[in-house]
Amino acid sequence: MKQIPIHRFREIPKEPVKDMDNYVLVHWSNKALMLEKDQLEDWYKRSFEEHDDFVRRHPEVAFSDK
Repeated sequence: MKQIPIHRFREIPKEPVKDMDNYVLVHWSNKALMLEKDQLEDWYKRSFEEHDDFVRRHPEVAFSDK
């Protein structure tokens, strides 16, 4: 299984984020996750439990939809 790299967007980056066209927002469990486009296939192959564990370990990639 491909390792999903972590991107932290909670703060305004000091340097511009390169190629924002490579990122997508994935809505999952009342959250929006910022992932790279090439991560989508791996993301959708994972189970709910794997998604929940990933978001719990890396809360910086998730934003509340509320």
